Amino acid sequence: MSQEFLGSSENDRMLFLDKIRTTQYFLFSLVYKYFYSLEESPEKSDAIHTALDLVLKRKAISNAADAAFNAAMNRDISGK
Repeated sequence: MSQEFLGSSENDRMLFLDKIRTTQYFLFSLVYKYFYSLEESPEKSDAIHTALDLVLKRKAISNAADAAFNAAMNRDISGK
């Protein structure tokens, strides 16, 4: 996912995050409903790791967008 955003703008990243928000919530609800109450198993671990991996990837994209925005603001303020 991160490779796809190397040359994109912060606006593109934020639009993507908004677009997949519902899908992310749906995944979390499925993992919680069908896997959380199960005994320890490889399937449970995989489902939980997939959900948490998505959280970390979304956070990385969001942070990259914030960093790009802050860098642009600092350039505007400093006049460079």
